[in-house]
Amino acid sequence: MMTEPASPYTNHEAIRERVQRKHKAWTGPTRAGFLQAAKGNILFRQGHHWIRPVGNAYGDWRPSVVKKGTPMPVTNVYAAVMKTFTSMLARFEPALTFRPATDEPEDRATADVATRAIDAVQEEVQITLIRQLLAEWVGMTGGAWLETGWDASMTHGVVNLPMEVCTLCGSTQPMAREPICQQPECGGETVEAPDISAPQARGRLFVEVRSLFEMIFDPFVGDPTKHRALIRQSTLDEDDAKARWKDHAERITADSLPTNGSLSQDSLATLTPALGDLQIGSARVMWQGATTPGNSRVTETWFWELPTEDYPEGLLAIFVGRNFELCVHAGPLPYASLGDGGQREPFLPFVFFPQELVPGSAWPRTVANDVRPKNAQRNLWESLVIMAGQRVANPVWLIPQGCNITNPTGEPGQMMHYNAMTGQKPERIPGMNITPSWIENIARIDKEIQELTAIFEVLSGGRPEGISAGIALQILKERGESRFGPMFQLWHHAWAQWAKQALEIFRQFATEERVLQIKGRDGLWEVQKFLGADLTGRINVVPEAGMSMPRSTMTERATIEQLAAMGVINPAGNPEDRLAVLEEYGMLGKFSPNMEKAAKRAIMENEAFEALAADPALAMIGPEVVLEFKNAVAMAANPLIAQQGAVKFLGGLGLVIPEVHAALDDHAVHAREIRNLARSERFLSLPPLVQALIELHAAVHDFVTGQQQQALIAARQGTSASAGFLAPPGPRPGGPPSTTPMQGPSSPNRLEGEYREMEERAA
Repeated sequence: MMTEPASPYTNHEAIRERVQRKHKAWTGPTRAGFLQAAKGNILFRQGHHWIRPVGNAYGDWRPSVVKKGTPMPVTNVYAAVMKTFTSMLARFEPALTFRPATDEPEDRATADVATRAIDAVQEEVQITLIRQLLAEWVGMTGGAWLETGWDASMTHGVVNLPMEVCTLCGSTQPMAREPICQQPECGGETVEAPDISAPQARGRLFVEVRSLFEMIFDPFVGDPTKHRALIRQSTLDEDDAKARWKDHAERITADSLPTNGSLSQDSLATLTPALGDLQIGSARVMWQGATTPGNSRVTETWFWELPTEDYPEGLLAIFVGRNFELCVHAGPLPYASLGDGGQREPFLPFVFFPQELVPGSAWPRTVANDVRPKNAQRNLWESLVIMAGQRVANPVWLIPQGCNITNPTGEPGQMMHYNAMTGQKPERIPGMNITPSWIENIARIDKEIQELTAIFEVLSGGRPEGISAGIALQILKERGESRFGPMFQLWHHAWAQWAKQALEIFRQFATEERVLQIKGRDGLWEVQKFLGADLTGRINVVPEAGMSMPRSTMTERATIEQLAAMGVINPAGNPEDRLAVLEEYGMLGKFSPNMEKAAKRAIMENEAFEALAADPALAMIGPEVVLEFKNAVAMAANPLIAQQGAVKFLGGLGLVIPEVHAALDDHAVHAREIRNLARSERFLSLPPLVQALIELHAAVHDFVTGQQQQALIAARQGTSASAGFLAPPGPRPGGPPSTTPMQGPSSPNRLEGEYREMEERAA
């Protein structure tokens, strides 16, 4: 009798050796050097500028050794510049497109659902907060990872899942995607068991920011998407570790060595801020933080590896302990996407967000490494200025011996008596002026910091002095953003990769529906529901072209002002332009509330037309009736009368259509919104009768607008002088027709008449 070979996932010793070998190869002095620079950047952010690197194996930092009495000022230009830099990263919102992987209907339907489902996923993981944390880590250290996963703990609630029973073996199981029994050597067909349900954790998608201090990777893999294995190493509280791994709680103990002084992320948790901007010598407070006599942290190591010959389904191994003492889990990779043939393709749930890639290395680069030494240099010059001000720049007294004056204070109004018999009197000598080049050096360093980071005034949200034209602001903005173009392109592709991973995990594990609330343009809330089962097809997520830069409201508004000055748009005379400008400035509800209400009313009418298309009574109307109706509308001289006939005809079938109210509607706004619907893709999917009704609705608005313009013109013509004593005299007998200077070919009356005639033609 042949026995099945043992699973490779049960050999924990072989897995431990594999992880230890990778860990040793990927850690060492090189990694310590990069982490030392990253920690130095964070120390500078907190105001600890007077520090020096320690050249030991751990590569940490220590306070600088300076002579007692030496001023140590801290003007944190570094923090101000890097805050602007990280803010620019944090407001980056990717524009993603979800495309079907094939032309199969299932893939096309999945792409349509994914476009809306990604909003529900981002809301569930609180992506706005995640984006802020990610920007801080990338700005300070050069890069960070996003880990996406599924939390199946009971803390997110419990749901009762329907069960199904196998018709062959009689076993029950949770309802699966395919009606096939999951029991070994069975494979029978399953049917729903309506009276049976099983409680299961609701689960929730999560996203965590993983810093370079936590991630261990192969430094020779320059492309972050080509990593085949990753190690995530962090610590957690001992009680939390025992609660997470209950089956191994008795064997879990805290690490024997504290981590406060190493380059782990734990050393940053106890980092205190600087207590003063001006510190003198050894009187300053140490930033190190007190060392604790004991340690309650437990090291947890997660090893992720894509499928190999030894582990064909990938490998996820979890160890507890600094030296991988305890293996608490070993198994295949839990997350997978759908392959070309529907097969399972495991993936690593990590996406790397770099600030700047370095050729030939997996370690990223950050501009903070350039700004930090410049700020340290600035502090040195400022210390020299303060020292000179306290010493050679101070005035001094020359007091001859025997003049009987001691300790002059220099206070205003002070009277000093001296012995005139000595022939000498006290003399005050002014201090030496500080060398101007020292102040110039500080200003030069500030300018160099601005050039290094390319954070000019227009990128920080300000308008440079003397520049107001939109084109000039756009040029300055593009000049500053040109430095960050490659970074934002990398971020755009990274966000696309993350969106695909998040949707794949949601599809694989989400059994409870998610609700997405969307506020429509009509001001009403629309509720959409999604299930993981709705994402059955395959999709591709790609960033939209030309959307790699963050949006700048200031430059866009300046461009609008420039277009208005050039006459390209006319917000004062064109209601459509005025509405768009007010929406851009966010002032539509404040300065034109009636226009906003009119737009909402028009959008509600559009939705009523779309709802009419789904009414079953519409199917009772034959195509010959629809053709006759369209011909009648096309030949109608008065669309208002045609609308009344349509209302009467459809009312007999129990159908109600939106009507044009000639005296109440804002016809310019309504005409714009109805044409937006007519130009959309939704219009092509509507029944022909509904399309004809929409065309009639637009024609009625145009007809009423024309009537109102004609009435306005007629009212103006009614005030003209055309009879009575103001009438021109008749022609003389036998003479030419009489003309006056006011009625000639270039007279004001003639030009006024031609203008009114042109108005009538335009109307």
